[in-house]
Amino acid sequence: NKEEILAWQFDGINLNNELIPNINGLTNQLLSPTKTLVDSYISYNKATDQVVPVDESTTTSRFVNRDPRLDFSVGHTGSVVNGNTLNSEAAPLSNHSTGYGVIKFITDEVATNTPRYSTDYMLIRYAEVLLTYAEAKIEANDIDASVVTAINEVRSRAYGMVATDVAHYPEVTLAGQSELRNIVRNERRVELAFEGLRWFDIKRWRIAAGANGTMNGQVRGAYLSTGEYKAAGSRAMNNENRDYLRPIPQQQINLMGPALLPQNPGYQ
Repeated sequence: NKEEILAWQFDGINLNNELIPNINGLTNQLLSPTKTLVDSYISYNKATDQVVPVDESTTTSRFVNRDPRLDFSVGHTGSVVNGNTLNSEAAPLSNHSTGYGVIKFITDEVATNTPRYSTDYMLIRYAEVLLTYAEAKIEANDIDASVVTAINEVRSRAYGMVATDVAHYPEVTLAGQSELRNIVRNERRVELAFEGLRWFDIKRWRIAAGANGTMNGQVRGAYLSTGEYKAAGSRAMNNENRDYLRPIPQQQINLMGPALLPQNPGYQ
């Protein structure tokens, strides 16, 4: 796999089996994507290759002409896994909180009632290297053609997963620092979803306050047999005066002395 740079190889019994469709055709509620993540995948017009507003009129129309990474990452009404069509009907036995499930990295091997799983856990892959390069150049305000080339290489590979979309991905063009910063941050969110990097991105960009958005918003057009989706549980909020930094190990403070190496705020 030329995308793979460093991976944790695995073959054995694994909790990834919890990702497979269960009673209601969706996945474990501990891995429930939010609507804000789904909204991050752009909608585009194949005739013009331009980004367009998402059609939110029905639960199925909102997935038409979307970034193909959405269908490869998020399970939703109409998704097909191992030949089975998923649904997001709310029911008493539902094991889901948001109506969405994770299907990234799910293979037929997992979805055929076998306890074994042999998909490696990706630690570093080429797409992340390209996006990290683009982000570093943007933050240094050293913006040139190589920045958009790196982002577009990721997009062209992603849209190439669907043969009909390979020539229709919306290309990024040279722009100012602020616009390109927003583009590369969103690109990281959709390209690297469920790969364990979002938490670190939020910390690095110091955007935790904005990331604590509404989780229990209205869902239009959904089929709700019980009248409502289960509300998402409590969440730990970010403490800006503490959580953008990590605690310094006490043994290091003891070694250097608190005058030379004081503990970071909030961890005293």
